Amino acid sequence: MDIAKSKNKDETVDENTIELLSVYLDKNTSKLEKKKWDDFCCSGRWTTSFIGKQDSSFLARRTIGAACAKVFSMVTTTKEPPIVTAGKVNSVRESAKKLHVHIQEPLPYPVQSTTTGFKTGLNSLLEWRHSDCISLTSQRGKIWRRWCAHELAREMIRGFDAAPDKLISELLSLLWGTVDDAWVRSILCAATRENLRIEIRQQLAYQTADRIASNLADGIINSMKHVCTEEAKEHAEILMEQAKRLLSGKSRFDDDASAVEAAIEAIGCMSDQIYAQTVIAEIKRIADD
Repeated sequence: MDIAKSKNKDETVDENTIELLSVYLDKNTSKLEKKKWDDFCCSGRWTTSFIGKQDSSFLARRTIGAACAKVFSMVTTTKEPPIVTAGKVNSVRESAKKLHVHIQEPLPYPVQSTTTGFKTGLNSLLEWRHSDCISLTSQRGKIWRRWCAHELAREMIRGFDAAPDKLISELLSLLWGTVDDAWVRSILCAATRENLRIEIRQQLAYQTADRIASNLADGIINSMKHVCTEEAKEHAEILMEQAKRLLSGKSRFDDDASAVEAAIEAIGCMSDQIYAQTVIAEIKRIADD
């Protein structure tokens, strides 16, 4: 990130923040050192208050720290933020049209490209319109600051289903000094926040359904190779039922207990078992309260 050296006052950010972020993003940094970034991001008055209202302060701090790192690491003076402009949408749509035309010829395409999921995704690009976009689309004003406000709100809604003005302004202040929460409120109106919630829920539903479908496909292929275990078959049946619920517009799980069980199972597959067991213990503690 070279933005700290910018001569533009609106773009200049706090060098201490950049230094801490660089350490956090370094793959060789220890977990103890990475924790300093979480502590830094969560040290503000309003952030601390927000964390205190969550079920798990540990998970809340990790979520906020990771969100700030994800968003702030994108900031640079060498290019514009990834804003969805009408030109970009038109370009993507035209590329999709060309691909759609090319694959009409009856050739032995890869099996994955013949699936309903692929065709649905391609059709969505063919019909994509700039007016459909929820993300920041204007290039006026303090463009990086406005983009960060949008993306931090997206991450907070994804993690907590809430993005208070004071929380967003306090997190932005880590990079740009004092940011007025009234300015944040003008950027993130109620309609924008609600649209972000809808977008995130749809995205999570599609991603979950896609993962389930992928697991089912792998299970079917393995069973054809006679390597599918009874445990795998049982797991596939559970995933199939969950997929049916998602595709019918329902929640993936019947109850909270099933959701907790699935979360623990997924986290247990992480390569870092020490961290995984820490998170699992925290989830179990919350579930038992």
